[in-house]
Amino acid sequence: MRIRVAIVEDEPETREGLKMMVESSDDVWCCGVFESGEAFSKKFQEHFDVDVVLMDIELVNGMSGIECVAKHHNPNRNVQFLMCTHLENSESVFDALKVGASGYIVKSAGAEKLIAAIKEVHAGGSPMSPHIARKVIEAFQVDKVNSAQLDLLTPLERETLVLLSKGHLYKEIALKHAVVVDTIRARIRKIYEKLQVHNKTDAINKLFPRTGKGGSPV
Repeated sequence: MRIRVAIVEDEPETREGLKMMVESSDDVWCCGVFESGEAFSKKFQEHFDVDVVLMDIELVNGMSGIECVAKHHNPNRNVQFLMCTHLENSESVFDALKVGASGYIVKSAGAEKLIAAIKEVHAGGSPMSPHIARKVIEAFQVDKVNSAQLDLLTPLERETLVLLSKGHLYKEIALKHAVVVDTIRARIRKIYEKLQVHNKTDAINKLFPRTGKGGSPV
């Protein structure tokens, strides 16, 4: 059975070029071509039968390629998203991988490499450069370290750190916990000691590096 491939690309010439490359192989079949994430989204929600989606990461109008993947990635639905990009922007590619993309291909790679990437991702692989693969591994390692360090904190210490990350002052935290400010100061010093940091910013970044201010895994 041929691999069913959909293409989401807003540039007409590039869209046609990708379609021609996909159709150059007897092992894959272009089952749909879409000029926007919204057009693909509408079709996808109709239980569109597709195996691999070539998703333009730089969609200009409407939702971005990353937003489209985040919206439709479903581990229970066997559809793989392969990001297409003109230039390897490590941050954009990494963001796409974080929301569910399985790999990426540079648009200038040519038909042979494109077909190989489609087959690889369909078989369960993740086509990407060593540089991007290293970022994925490092992020996984950071998550493991953060989880282990979070376990060192008591529930009250975790809540205190979350409140700090949301910008609450010591006196506000003390009022919320019905204690004096000195108790909060002592608790925060204990948190710093457990996490081996020296200030609030380092403590927050060490545990919540990707959520930003106000985020929390708790």
